[in-house]
Amino acid sequence: MALQEGQLQLFVQPQVDMMGRVVSVEALVRWQHPLNGMIDPTEFIPVAEDTGLVVPLGDWMLEQTCQLLNDPRMQQGGYRVSVNVSALQFQQAGFVRKLQELIQRTGVDASRLTLEVTESLLLQEVEQTIQKMVSLRALGVHFALDDFGTGYSSLAYLMRLPIQEIKLDQTFIHDLTPQSHGAVLVEALLMVAKGRALRVVAEGVEHKAQAQLLQAWEPGILCQGYLFSRPLPASEWLQAPDLSGPQALRTW
Repeated sequence: MALQEGQLQLFVQPQVDMMGRVVSVEALVRWQHPLNGMIDPTEFIPVAEDTGLVVPLGDWMLEQTCQLLNDPRMQQGGYRVSVNVSALQFQQAGFVRKLQELIQRTGVDASRLTLEVTESLLLQEVEQTIQKMVSLRALGVHFALDDFGTGYSSLAYLMRLPIQEIKLDQTFIHDLTPQSHGAVLVEALLMVAKGRALRVVAEGVEHKAQAQLLQAWEPGILCQGYLFSRPLPASEWLQAPDLSGPQALRTW
């Protein structure tokens, strides 16, 4: 109902480099209910997954993401956009064909599109999943492994995936200090990423000390979190005077 009645909105959250410059954004969905106001995604996304509505919702998000990538300011700045794809959506028989048609229809530069997937994709039909990823890579699409380090699969097994980016889950970042228990694991994950020449995005960065520590370990890391910006309506972010500069961020 929310999809048909136009109640869903596209939000973005910037991902910044060590200079505080926006390099890319993550596309997010928000539900503006006419009576109940803004509904938290943690409330409606699980319901969508349980009912199968996550597939049309995911299709809408891909459409919105491609439209965002085609915005002249996005094209001029060469920004990347990442968007989450659920396991159920990815496992649809026609997913590759549908995305290929969307890319062709919109004329979007597929090399600036990153699909975020989780280890749950590997629970079934592993070889078929990898083949789909390879087919989409041939179109230029990039892949990010979301919630990296939180699953239970063999690390060597996961490294079979044709991914270009890993996202460090915010559970590792929340209490991150040089002496914290999570610090050793984060350093190990960064070493894995460096060994495979993967981009790294750290989610949930809320304090300057966290960003400084991450950047000391990996200068090329991108940070995403409230320290730099809350999620913003895509239309609002596109109106910023300078999308890439610190002044384009809403600091909290």
